[in-house]
Parts: sequence; structure tokens; C-alpha cells
Amino acid sequence: MSPASEHSDPMSLVQRARDVRAPEERERLVAASLAGLPSGGDARDRALFEVALALWRNWRPEDLALTRLLVRHETQAMRREHRCGDAPRALCFLLHLKGEARDATLIYEAKTSSFDAACSIEVEMLSMHRTREEMGAFLDGLALDPTVDPKWLSQLREWVLRPFDASDYESHVSYCEGLREYFGM
Repeated sequence: MSPASEHSDPMSLVQRARDVRAPEERERLVAASLAGLPSGGDARDRALFEVALALWRNWRPEDLALTRLLVRHETQAMRREHRCGDAPRALCFLLHLKGEARDATLIYEAKTSSFDAACSIEVEMLSMHRTREEMGAFLDGLALDPTVDPKWLSQLREWVLRPFDASDYESHVSYCEGLREYFGM
């Protein structure tokens, strides 16, 4: 199936990514598939949102690598185009639910990629569906890395811990239920 027709079958990208073992090859596959999506914000967003739903409905642990790649690519697109639609938000939510503590950095980069993304991607996603202690330990580990910018880490820490200290939602469960309903997941 050509990349241009892939958007009509969202499972095609998911299945092809599952069949690829080498990270470099998966990166090429994702880049080519995304390049084949319709141009323009709404059409592209709808097509990529269908991929996010296909991932949600057919999730396998090996899909985490594809989800991370899609979030990275959409973060770059949001920076270039100064936008954020439902697809990047849904992918970040999926990463929030299925990812590891370290994936908070990908969601943070997506959230800070544009004004629209900052408004659309809730800070609650940075909690990674984990406890404050787990996320604090992850952040403490990052602080030991001499290559990590202290200013960047300070902002990340503030945003990651905010949902535990002053959430905008009644509970994390109600937050997740609301987004699942919104996205139809």
C-alpha cells in the first residue's frame, strides 16, 4: 500500500511498524507514511487521529515505539506549523497511559512546541499515570545527567509535579475518563 493511501487504512501503518524490528527502518517507515498524509491541518489531523485510535483499539506493548515516533514527528510539525489538533493530543494521551516515566519528556516537548499545544495538551499528561514518588525518582535521575539543561529540568519538574499538587481535575481517574470519552477510546 502506498503511503498516500495509507491514511484510509490506519491499521496499515500500525501493522507495518509492528513488522519492522530495526529502529532506523521504523523511523523511515513513519517518516514516509506521515509524508503521504493529506497536507493541511484538518485533513492531516483526522488521518493521524485514526492511527491513534487504531493503536488504542489494537494496542500491543511493541506499539510503544511507534507511539513515541509519532509523538516526536508531530512535535516537530507543531513547532513548524504553530498548531495542535486532536491527533497529537490523543497520541500524547496514549503515551501517558501506556508509556514509561521517561516518556514525560516527549509529552513535555510536545506541550511546549507551540501555543496551541501548550493550551491543548494538559499538564496532567506529564504525570504519566504514575505516583508522585515514581515521577520524582525519575526527575531525580535526570538531575544526575550532566547533559541535561538545569533550566529545562526545572520547568519539567514543575510541570510534572503540578498535577499531584494542584490538579485542575477532581481526580486522575475522572481526567482519564473524560479524555477517553472525548476521543472515543
